[in-house]
Formats: sequence, C-alpha cells, structure tokens
Amino acid sequence: MSRPDPAVLAGTCCLVFPDVYEVGMSHFGLRVLAAEVNAEPDLCAERAFAPWPDMAAVLRASRTPLWALESGRPVREFDVVGITLPHELAAATVLGTLELAGIPLCAADRADGDPVVLGGGTWASHPAALEPFFDALFVGDGEGALAGIVREVGEARRRGVPRRRLLEQLGERPEILVPALRGTSAPGARAVRRRLRALPEAWPYAAGPVPGLAAVFDRVTLEIARGCGGGCRFCQAGYVYRPERTRGVEAVVAEAIASLRHTGYDELSLTSLSTADHPRLGELLERLAPLCAGRTVALGVSSLRAYGLPDAALRVLAHTRRTGLTLAPEAGTQRLRDVISKSVGEADLLEGVRRIAAAGWRRVKLYFMLGLPTETDEDLQGIVDLVQRVIAAGRSAGRGVFQAGVSLSTFVPKPHTPFQWEAMPPLPEILRRQELLRRRLRSRSVEVAVHDARGSVLEALLGRGDARAAAAVLAAHRAGAYLDAWTEHFSWDRWQAALEAAGLSVEQAARALDPDAPTPWDHVVDGVSPVFLRRERERAYAARPTPRCDPSPERFRCVACGLDCAPPSGPAVASAPAAPEARPFDASRSSPVVSVAPVPVAAEGAPFDASSLPPADLVASAATPPVWWRMVLRKSGPAVWLGHLDFVRAVVRALRRAGLPPAYSCGFHPQPRLVVGAPLPLGLLGLAEPVDVLFDAPPADPAAWPARLTRRAHRGVEFLELRAMGEGNPHLGRAVAAAEYLVAVPGRDEADARRRAAAALAAERLVVRDPRRPAWQERDARPALLEVEPAAVGARLGALAPPGVGWGLRLVVPVQGCPPLALLGALLLDEAPGAVTAARAALLDRDRIPLR
Repeated sequence: MSRPDPAVLAGTCCLVFPDVYEVGMSHFGLRVLAAEVNAEPDLCAERAFAPWPDMAAVLRASRTPLWALESGRPVREFDVVGITLPHELAAATVLGTLELAGIPLCAADRADGDPVVLGGGTWASHPAALEPFFDALFVGDGEGALAGIVREVGEARRRGVPRRRLLEQLGERPEILVPALRGTSAPGARAVRRRLRALPEAWPYAAGPVPGLAAVFDRVTLEIARGCGGGCRFCQAGYVYRPERTRGVEAVVAEAIASLRHTGYDELSLTSLSTADHPRLGELLERLAPLCAGRTVALGVSSLRAYGLPDAALRVLAHTRRTGLTLAPEAGTQRLRDVISKSVGEADLLEGVRRIAAAGWRRVKLYFMLGLPTETDEDLQGIVDLVQRVIAAGRSAGRGVFQAGVSLSTFVPKPHTPFQWEAMPPLPEILRRQELLRRRLRSRSVEVAVHDARGSVLEALLGRGDARAAAAVLAAHRAGAYLDAWTEHFSWDRWQAALEAAGLSVEQAARALDPDAPTPWDHVVDGVSPVFLRRERERAYAARPTPRCDPSPERFRCVACGLDCAPPSGPAVASAPAAPEARPFDASRSSPVVSVAPVPVAAEGAPFDASSLPPADLVASAATPPVWWRMVLRKSGPAVWLGHLDFVRAVVRALRRAGLPPAYSCGFHPQPRLVVGAPLPLGLLGLAEPVDVLFDAPPADPAAWPARLTRRAHRGVEFLELRAMGEGNPHLGRAVAAAEYLVAVPGRDEADARRRAAAALAAERLVVRDPRRPAWQERDARPALLEVEPAAVGARLGALAPPGVGWGLRLVVPVQGCPPLALLGALLLDEAPGAVTAARAALLDRDRIPLR
C-alpha cells in the first residue's frame, strides 16, 4: 500500500491500540476513525499496536523505535499519536507503547518537536490515573471530530505554534480535556462529552485493511445501534453512550454487502449494547438472510435478548450458518435484578430459552455478575437454580441435549453510573463466592468461566483513582507491567507493590465513596445528571427498577436523566448539557462533521436486490456438478510469516473477494472444501504450493482467474495456475510423500555447494545440536535426507533471492520426521539458522514427481 509523503499533507495521525495486533484489529472504533481520517485527501492515518513482549525486548535491545504498520515510519514522527483507552488494565501498556515509540512518558517532559498524544475511548471519561501521560483527552463520539483535530494540529506544527499554545487551542473544543490546564479557568480544564445526535447512515468502513493474522473477532462487524435505554445501574457503557441511536435497515444492508465483498469474511456480526431492542431487527435479519445463505455466511447477533426476539428473526438465524447465542440475566434472583434495574423476568428468560432450543440451538451462554450491591448467598444460589432451570427448559423444547456456558464476572463500581459510589466486596470474599459457584455449578451440562478477581480489583482502583493512581501506573510500568489484560503477563504482586509505593492499598477498592463528596472525575461532564444518578442509587436500595428510556419517535419515553432527549431531529452533533459550573457547549467550536462518499443504498423498503452481490461474470452456471480444481500458489514476501491456518484463511478470502467462493461442507458449522498439500513451515518461501478446492460453480475462464485472485489476495500470495481435476476428490494430502527444498546462504559458490553435498551424503550421522529445538536436540537428521545435491539456488529463486545468494543445496526430505528446514540447512551449510534462506520448491508424490 503506497503512502503519501507526510511533507505534502496537512496532518498525520498514528492510531495506537494498547494491545497486540490480533486484539486491536478487532476494535470497531479503530477501524471507524482510521477510515474517516483517510477519507480526507490531505490527511493520513496509520496504525500501531503493542508488540508481544519478545518483540518489545528486541526493539529495546536494538534501539529501534516502534513504527506504524502501513509505512514503517516511526510513531514519534506523526503529528498526532491517538491512543485508544479501552479499559483500565491497559494502563501500563499505554506507557509501554509510548516508551517503545521513543516519546517521553509524561506530557510535561515533551517538547515542541514531539507529537501531540491524544487519548480517547471509554476510560477518557474518568482519566485521573492517566492524565499526566496525555497532552489531551477526547471525551465522546469521535466521528466527525478526529480529522479536524489532526488537521488543526498538523497545520499548527507546520507554522511553528508553540506546544502550550497549541494545547490551549485544542482545549477550546468542548470535548477535549487538556490535563496541563487543570486548576485554571482556561477552556480545556474541563470537558463536556460530545454526542452524535444521530448515527451516520454511510461510513467508508468497507475499504479498511483486512488482517492477515486471525483477529480475535475475525469477521465483519456492523454497528446497528449505539447506546442503550435499559438503564442497568452497574453498566457504564449504558450511561456514557446514552441515548440509544439506531441505523436504518437499508444502510446496514448496503454496508454488509460492501464489507463482505471487500473482506472475503464468512461471518457477519450485528453489534450494539442491546441488539434485540433495534426497532426493525426482524426486518433487518430477513433482509440479510438471503445475502448470508447465498454466500454461506454465518450471521451472529451480539447482546441478544432471546425473549424479546421475534420468531421470524429466530428462524432467520437458524437457517444461516449458526453462531452461539448469549443471554445476560446478570443476577440469579428477581430481587437483585430489580436492584440493578435489569429488565428481564425469569419466566420471559425461560420462554426465550425454550424458543431457541426449539429452533435448533443446543447451547446457550449466560452472563452473571458477582458482588453486586446487596448481594447475598441466597442470590448466589439463585444463579445455580436459574442455570439448572435454563438447561431443563432447553431440554424440554429441544432434543433432550442442552448445555449452558456460564460466565461469571465481578462487579466493578464504574464512574458515571448510579453505583459509582458503591464498595466492592473484599478480595477474599470475591474469591469465596467464585469458589462457591464453581462447586455448586459443577455438571457435565455446565461450563463455567470465571474472570480474574484481582484484575477486577485493579480496575476499580484505577478507574476511581486520583493522582495517586497515576503514580501507581508509572511505578508498575517501571517494574515491568505490560499487557496486563493477558493472564500470563499480569502480576498481582507487581501491582500491589506499585499501589503501596503510591500510597494506595487494595482495601480501598472495597470502600464506599461519599455520594455528597467530589469525585476525581467531576471535571468531565458526561451529561447524565448527578442528581439522577443519586436518585437511581436510592431506587436500587429500594429494589425499584426504572423503566427503560427510548428516544425513537414511535415509542418515545424519557426518564429525565439530564440529557433532555427529544425524538431524533435537529443538528447531527450535540453535547451533553453542562453542569452549572461548567462552560456551556459552543456549537461553533465543535469539531466539524466529516463528509464521506455515501454507500449506495436502495430506496427505503425496496426488496433485496441480488444484483448487489459480487460480479459473477466469470463464473459459469451452477447447474453443472461440483468439480475439484487445483490451484498452484507462490508464497513470498510478508506472506511467509502467515502460519498455516492464517494462510488457508487468506486463500479462502481471496476466493470470496474475487467472486469465486468455494463450496462448503454441510452440518452445524460448514467449512470450505479446500485441501492444502502440506503445511509450509513459518518463514519459508513457497515456490509452487498446490491447493485443491471444490467449486459449486466452476470458473468459465480459468486462464483469467490467477491474475484476478492475486489482485485480491494477501500481499505475497500469488496464484500461478488453476486447472480442473474432475468431480472426484483427488485427495491431495494422501498423494504427498516428500518435499523438495532449496537452502543457501550468501557468498557460497558452486565448488562449496558440491563439497557440502558430498559431505552430507557421505556422513553416517548428522547430529542436531541446538538448545532452542529441544525436540531435535542430539537427534540424527541423516535419515531425513532422501536426496542432497548442489543447486543454483539464486537462479531458481530469481527475484525472490536475497542479495548475495548464489549456490546452495537442493534437498528432498519426507514431509514428516524432518527437522526444521532452517535448522537442517544451518547444519549442512555450517551457518546460524537465521542466516539461511530456505524455500520449498515443490511437494512430491511417491515417485518424487512434483505435484502441480
């Protein structure tokens, strides 16, 4: 992907996600913001992620700064470094990525030449634990705002505006908090949440990058609504993203078509805080059904309330590639559900389970939360009883087999919620409750997953923390804290020591706050009135639920939370009303709304148009029987770092993106009918990799397809050949008996290659000695050498040959029982494994004839 010269751009931005690539590529907001900035011709947005610890160690040892993924440009050279703040456990990783980028950790230590470090995301609404490390924090919906900020910062830096003046200028935007201005009367000392009054109907998301490595959520994700009117009193997202705003059916369908065409994914997920509350969900699912069924696309729905889902919607979900269903009772008794204002009754829940079981599901996932205010052991037993009744209801309506996956999280008092002042149970008490439920839920029909209680306690300490929490974050970072959301990297002892050094204790998470006292997040005006939050807290202790709010014109209901909602109308961007002591929202200083090219949509209410599917001009009629075809591919460049499963996914996506989808198997979860000859070891070139695939509709012009597929494939994957093999399965995997490899190091001539080939053939034993390969340590590799001969490796590799590579060895080895090729090449060439260039030239049958 070519990138513009930064010198000719008005502004540049590197969007940093403080977690690894596989997690960050699943983040919906990152995709939204990157696409929006890149839609502006004079701006550029790139991405960076927190590297795994081993890679981070290499960067530090080599003094190589963290770089942007697209261009390789150092992160510190961008005008704006925008860091997503997804949750409190990312705190130390934020500092780790700044350090790897070579950016001073503390904002006070940055000079005019350093980028503006801008934070945004859920945690930006209560940021005291991170304020010293950020130049500015954006609070609220970022669409239509980030591009303007990047342009403003870029132009100011090019004019030589001093850093302090630039930050003051940014602080004039109501949604931006400038920590350096805290304690002053200047704009930017406080922030007012920015809200989109209505979600855009068209977004340029479908043009975003498709990850080569499997992301955590490896699918097309479509936001169909934002916000939730349910009012669950523990749920921060339900309060900070108020009010609920929905997208139209036509816009979602058009985006689904464009996204599936662009990405080649075979799974589509509709997401929102409460998907079942979308007023036209049934119609939306019915419109998506032919699109998904025709492409063998799994259709998933997150945050589902099965008891509120129309029967037609359940039928649609049951007749696409089926995904799991998740229900969230949250509490085991009706009393406690009334305390938290969870609008679900047990009868409705069980009726919903019976309906989904009758529709064919054999498993449901249930979310519960431990430690909620007023919870007792009776409520815990209620969880056990409810799970058992759910399984019984599923069995009664299904085929007698029904299971439940139970996820147990821990209540964390979150700012800007009615429970922000509440105490958590002490850590030993949380552990006791977790063990009690593990023991009582033990059953062959129940799978229990428990969240780490210590991580939840840390979330509470950092989320409700003050300046001492920031000192603890810095101490934990200096002690090595990094990627704390991963249990294998989280160290409770390290964080305890950091908290104690900052004057905090674990017990403080278990303390209640005074509802009448100031909080460390009062300078962020969320819009929901503190008076309303206190009233909701009082209703909670009286076990009185509050009706859900609904801003839609058809069923408008307002619970007077302070947002002064009205049926959708008026300008697209609005801010929460300011508290009396806050400055009022000035629409003239609000970030501009970015105009993007709309996604073409059919007229509202028009029938589904099958012509919107990918072009089939090169696909013959499907009336002919399915035929197996053999593709021959080359794997080089960045594609050599795709593991086997990622490579298979890349091939399938290329086929789907090009409009030539493979046939799929039958059953509960259909899979593409595709066979790879043998996995190619990671890091090796593949010169002619055979892959067999079954097509329901064979290509009409096979000669045209290799180039078409290559254009839509992962960089480094090249389709060389496509030919028919007949209706019978050629069983490629069974035909492979051996493999031909080429190994070489720079600077070797023909005489050296002949001498080493002769020595290998004459050797009785070739003992492997490499402590990094314990499976092959002191083992004899000689039996694995079926053939060894000198070869002009550089000539055979052509443009793929590294500089200086000329002669080397041609090896024939079995596909199993052979040491890693880089290790074998290093043994034969007497070099370090990292210096060896290795390529698989061909897979061979039993007669050692190449399979092509």
